Amino acid sequence: MKYDIYFHNDFDGRAASAVVLAFLRSRGDDIEHFVPVKYDIIPVGTNKQWLDDKFLEKNKLFRGKHNPAIVVDFPYHPQTAFWFDHHLRPFRKSEWEKKFTPDRAHRYDDSYRSACHLAYDSLREGFGWKPPAHLRELVTWLDVIDFADYKSARQTIDMKEPAIQTNVFIENTNDDAAMTVATIKFLAEKPIDEFVMIPRVKKRLDILRRNMQKSIEFHKKNIKIMGRVMVIDLGGDETEDLAYFAPYLLYPKMLYTIRFHGFPKRQNLFHINVAVNPWLRSQNKKHIGAFLQKHGGGGHKNVGGVEIKARPATLAVVDAAVKFLNKK
Repeated sequence: MKYDIYFHNDFDGRAASAVVLAFLRSRGDDIEHFVPVKYDIIPVGTNKQWLDDKFLEKNKLFRGKHNPAIVVDFPYHPQTAFWFDHHLRPFRKSEWEKKFTPDRAHRYDDSYRSACHLAYDSLREGFGWKPPAHLRELVTWLDVIDFADYKSARQTIDMKEPAIQTNVFIENTNDDAAMTVATIKFLAEKPIDEFVMIPRVKKRLDILRRNMQKSIEFHKKNIKIMGRVMVIDLGGDETEDLAYFAPYLLYPKMLYTIRFHGFPKRQNLFHINVAVNPWLRSQNKKHIGAFLQKHGGGGHKNVGGVEIKARPATLAVVDAAVKFLNKK
């Protein structure tokens, strides 16, 4: 049987997709369409796109026949054959939440650090699936990466571990549709340390390593301190925020970071990321995911994101986030 899979296009979304793909293939099924999705398809206060009850059977995100849908690392939709998510408040319509009944193929649990781990456990426990050994390592690393449970900011910048290298590669190639699909298919079959040895991946990682210092220098020059918050406009960062954890390396005692940037290939669309310093989580009394959900995004207590149309509206949300995080 053929399925379509919709996933948030970061490492966790791709890793969860790889887990699902390995499971499906173990029983003779497969995925035909791999569909990365962003939160901009969930508009606030409308009944369009994702919020349409029949969106998964009639959307135009890909060409060809629509198959039964799988959704991972993204909010709930009632048309799914499988759904696994660990983000805050995944039900964007009250009637969907009222009618939802969890089962072995539809599971939400925000106690999981990664959607990858949730999908892995759900398929293993619910269907008696015996995952290949290399997926256990993938799950272990996604719990570290998606929860930002690194030993230090320096660990993310040194990029010594294959999983961290893979995350950096994914974050800097997420507009490459063919590579997105290739990454999922590879991780479904082989370990991470083999992925980073693929010539194309290795070549790109060499470039990213050379650019890491440029990204650190950009952060030094462009971080604005606003109370307990570091705000970074990434519009002029040619490295595309490569040194994501540089703010905490430069200002280890700062509690929050807000970064925002436009999408060069998606006119007039901006992404905002709000996060707590991973090494000061115990000091955070705010729920970032709940705040961003009010603006059409989502996330967890300590990190979240949202896509906004138009720069003025983006700056307004950034300003609101600064006030929210600084309010005692």
